[in-house]
Amino acid sequence: MVPPWVYPDPTDTGIRSTARKYGTTVKTVRKWLQRYEAEKKAGLIEQSRRPHSSPRATKPWIRFKLKQAVKDLQRAGKRKSVTRLKQE
Repeated sequence: MVPPWVYPDPTDTGIRSTARKYGTTVKTVRKWLQRYEAEKKAGLIEQSRRPHSSPRATKPWIRFKLKQAVKDLQRAGKRKSVTRLKQE
């Protein structure tokens, strides 16, 4: 969906009034205008907010071990799981 403030409105006199009219911030209007000027409609497609990298993410082998521990605890049942966790 293309934000309505991208297309010029003759009644608006600037970015601030456009932001006020559409209930957003000046920063957001400027961001969308820059994207539109750089890439036209393609720049207005919703972009992922996911970071390109996560250096502090949990290591895959630790996630694997945690998943295995959860499966083991689920198989053991509630009482045995509590006992096992208290031991560790």
